[in-house]
Amino acid sequence: VRLSDEHEAFRWVTLDELSGIKNLAPQYQKFAETYCREHGFSRWNKVPDKPAISARQLAVFVRAYQRVLPRYQQFAATLRRVLEDGVKRISPLAFVQARPKTIGSFAEKILRKNKYTDPLKEITDLCGARVITQIKPEADAVCRFIREHFLIDSVNSLDTVSRLGANQFGYRSVHYVVQFKPGVFPGVAKNLLPLKAEIQVRTLLQHAWSDVGHDRLYKSGFKVPDCWGREAARVAAMLENADDAFTRIVAGLEEYNSNFGPARKPDDLERDIAVLKTRLKHDVKDADAAHRLAREAMARGEWPEVVRLLEEFPVRLLTSDLLCCLGTAHCHLHKRRRGSADFQRGRELLHQAVKVDVTNVEAHLQLAETATNAKEKLRHFQDAFEIAPSDPATLAGYVRHKILLENSVAFLPLLRPDLEAAIRKCVLQVQAGVNIPAAYFRIATFYLLLGPEHERAALTACAHGVKELRSADLLESAIAAAEMLARVVPARNDVKCVVRFLIAASQAKFPGRDSERRLRHLATRKCSRLQGPVVIVAGGCDPAHRAEMAGYRSLLREAFRDFHGTILSGGTRQGISGLVGELGGKFPDRLTTIGYLPRPMPRDGSASLDQRYTELRWTDGTETFTALEPVQNWIDLIASGLAPADVRVLGINGGKIAALEYRMAWALGARVGIVRGSGREADVLEEEIKKNDFTGMLVLPPDGMTLRAFLHMGGPESSPLTEEQQNRLARLVHARYLEQNRYRPGDRSMREWNQLDDDLKSSNREQVAYLTQILNAAGYTVVPAGQDIEPVNFTGDELEIMACMEHGRWNVERLRQGWHIGIKRDHEKRLSPYLVPWKILDPSVKEWDFHAVRDFPLLLAEIGMEVVRAKKNVRPVSRRK
Repeated sequence: VRLSDEHEAFRWVTLDELSGIKNLAPQYQKFAETYCREHGFSRWNKVPDKPAISARQLAVFVRAYQRVLPRYQQFAATLRRVLEDGVKRISPLAFVQARPKTIGSFAEKILRKNKYTDPLKEITDLCGARVITQIKPEADAVCRFIREHFLIDSVNSLDTVSRLGANQFGYRSVHYVVQFKPGVFPGVAKNLLPLKAEIQVRTLLQHAWSDVGHDRLYKSGFKVPDCWGREAARVAAMLENADDAFTRIVAGLEEYNSNFGPARKPDDLERDIAVLKTRLKHDVKDADAAHRLAREAMARGEWPEVVRLLEEFPVRLLTSDLLCCLGTAHCHLHKRRRGSADFQRGRELLHQAVKVDVTNVEAHLQLAETATNAKEKLRHFQDAFEIAPSDPATLAGYVRHKILLENSVAFLPLLRPDLEAAIRKCVLQVQAGVNIPAAYFRIATFYLLLGPEHERAALTACAHGVKELRSADLLESAIAAAEMLARVVPARNDVKCVVRFLIAASQAKFPGRDSERRLRHLATRKCSRLQGPVVIVAGGCDPAHRAEMAGYRSLLREAFRDFHGTILSGGTRQGISGLVGELGGKFPDRLTTIGYLPRPMPRDGSASLDQRYTELRWTDGTETFTALEPVQNWIDLIASGLAPADVRVLGINGGKIAALEYRMAWALGARVGIVRGSGREADVLEEEIKKNDFTGMLVLPPDGMTLRAFLHMGGPESSPLTEEQQNRLARLVHARYLEQNRYRPGDRSMREWNQLDDDLKSSNREQVAYLTQILNAAGYTVVPAGQDIEPVNFTGDELEIMACMEHGRWNVERLRQGWHIGIKRDHEKRLSPYLVPWKILDPSVKEWDFHAVRDFPLLLAEIGMEVVRAKKNVRPVSRRK
């Protein structure tokens, strides 16, 4: 046989040795076992058959056992008590059994084995105990407890899992032959110390297989037919998979439960707490209720309550989890006095939690977080990492401190499987709606650690994290982690992008002196402050799509026809960026165009400077366009004091940089609109918007007046109407809406004004404000009414212009309320077939818009205003292209 897998050396073996070899090649295994068995050797019987024991000799053995049986009964009772006290701290729901071997079972074993000369000394399971846990990690923890607290007879102990081949399934259990260690367990009688017992440790499913399958197969007294052996192996395989699945489910539920508190409604939370308190009141030893109450208090930051609750719990029943909670509470309460006895008491409790259950990852993490020495911190993080290498919190802490100490990332490739597994766990947290936005920021960090090729995934995760932010502390932690990595790998643009984006988000979300100082340090130097209103136009600039992008020239001209303000874009003559330069060159009196480019520019000729821009600003990129350019947009905008909510982002087509630009703008709070059907990344994003992955982002029909409404609605344009007049007119518009739609019960927009949701009230006000813009575009203005209001007769062209604009406004309003285009109108699903450009709208539907604009003078008359033709120098919008 081969000595090992590592070299080609061989040697001869006896049949006795051959029968004990565990890992032969599968195709040789069966032959070897059959051959050995035929010659009187097997793994369970390695000597030739010998004559059966006589009835007389058996009677002698049985009488000897009867004399010592009371002592073994005492031994079993003591062992059960010891195991219950010790195991319950590790696995509160474990079953513990212990009993001496019955006289009949003793006699049967002697006959079946037929090998004993002194069975009282040779049989090691005259007292047997079982510890049955719910899942395998608990069984592993119980095994550690037994190894640490008992004398182990390693020769007669057995791990049946190691006996199974890689392609085998069957009886899985750990058997320890043990004796009491003197002085370890108080109250153990001295006459019990020499006795041995066999403790079996297994899970519930392993126990099911043992009781139902294993005993009938291997203790049946006859050769089991192959068909039933195969069936049994199939069941064993399913149970093994189920055991592993239960372990994953429990781990996932515990992770979910640890973050569930903030996700629940206050009433539900208070009810659950009351139930747990009642449980604990009637059973002061209920460790599960105590642990859940402690976790709830920790989630609310009620650290004194955690201490009060657990200090009252029976000390001998404090599980590893309870010790960890109590230690964490002490450390948190006295974190400003780390040298105090109270703080050290907390760390001692954390050490006890680890001693009770060395796999308690949270206890290791808390010891790391409360350590004052950098090397000690890393050691505790490493201990936690070895237990749970893919746990997100563990992995993040371990990697962070290892990088800090070694000032290197050379070890990261070895952690790729753990990083990928940690990302999957964070994604599960996000899907469950827990630990947000921390889970998003960890996803971003892990992608950065995987390498620069994951820039898009890292920045996308950052964007989602920023969007969900509620706390400045969490953002500062994310910035610190990214800055630490940037110091070690300063040349990586992806890390630089994440740092700068998060700093911009910090000032946008939580303005303050420190974030403002950091942001000004990053702002483009020697440039003037940006002035609003601001629109960012992003999209395809790849020369390969030049002709396709040129088709959007007329659309952009119509959208920006009467826009006065600043447009930010790419600064090149290619694609969408070139169309912005064209607009700026044609209307320099009302448009300020600013382009962002890398220095140096790409040398492959794929991009050329567009000198028609009002100003070009340079980033510290490296001969290629990256996410640094759109990030710099936002740094300059926020440093100029502009609020992201006042910025519009218009997206057409685009590649990977535009994809990130859309997502980052959305995260910061800008209003983002993607032109429907414009291709590439815009189409990808459209599908994600339909799935509600980017709530608030709009998919705009390719219609100039819809784009114009998107840029202007809710903007700072002045209105001739006072705030009071706008409110009165908004209420009137809503009243007319209720009258015209009286047969639509159940719609939240069909409520009286006082019961109307704020977003719908705001929508009515915007409709009123946009009404005056529509009239201005057609060459009219609104003035206080005289005694006699002159009737207004709009021309056909004027009505066409205003109806087209009203349809564009309606499109944007519906899209902002969460509607999408659909074949048929469905109010429940918010689908409408009318969210299309004016030119393809059904004439009967167009009539609704014509009717609305004809009513403008009547609506305004209700608030004492009238519509008059503007002075001649006001040029009405033309529909000609």
